[in-house]
Amino acid sequence: MINRTDMHSVREVCDKYGITRKTLFYYDRSGLLKPTKREGKQQFKYYDEKSLSRLELILEYRAAGLTIQEIKQVVDLNDKAKILHVLILVKKRLDAEVKQKNEEIRNLDILISRNS
Repeated sequence: MINRTDMHSVREVCDKYGITRKTLFYYDRSGLLKPTKREGKQQFKYYDEKSLSRLELILEYRAAGLTIQEIKQVVDLNDKAKILHVLILVKKRLDAEVKQKNEEIRNLDILISRNS
């Protein structure tokens, strides 16, 4: 049986990690982070320390630019080589996005100078 004192409410989790309820509920709906326990008629959600560790990992990957789908690929992997492979693919994707944005900025600079 899970002791309530070892659990954290949605509000506590959101306050601790600086995320919104909407984000936390999205992680639940997407299957990325399920609450440890649901309680009462309104199904209040509670998270244990293991869930919080998983959330920290999810937030770390999000801060590094991984999409939810990419995070789903790596979050449960115990194989460092597979995780590294996904991370390298993400870096290549982000590098390509940066290259595209730089091209757009150059094009805007040309348009700005033409219209100055």
